[in-house]
Amino acid sequence: MKDEGKLSPKDGEKVKVGEKELEWKKLTAEDYFFDVNKHIGSDTDRSTAYAVAYVVAPDDLTASLKIGSDDGCKVYVNGKEVGKSADDRAVDKDQNTFENVALKKGVNVVVFKVINNGGEWKGAARFADKDGKPVAGLKAQLTK
Repeated sequence: MKDEGKLSPKDGEKVKVGEKELEWKKLTAEDYFFDVNKHIGSDTDRSTAYAVAYVVAPDDLTASLKIGSDDGCKVYVNGKEVGKSADDRAVDKDQNTFENVALKKGVNVVVFKVINNGGEWKGAARFADKDGKPVAGLKAQLTK
């Protein structure tokens, strides 16, 4: 997807990808991860999904971004790539840690690209402080 790191969709917004018209849909994780196959209602191999969250920070701050994915992934914060993994793996908590991720005061756009080679298709992300605890005061929302 062109300019994937700069995505900022709204629920229900339509986008053309190749010959297909797709629609952005809100997703609420039932556990520490989101499940793309469950969300779309079918198992889909050799595909890519994008999850976008708007994270509101009370002040400018630097944090670690801890992610997990099934399979590979790439993550952007405010249009800047902060990390990626090409591993073929099952999702788990904190499989990768990307240090010194800058969050600005106000709304920050997090784009999480998850690439599925086959089977399960999941992703997980959280911002942590230097002690590995959740960053205080952050709030996630579905709109900018």
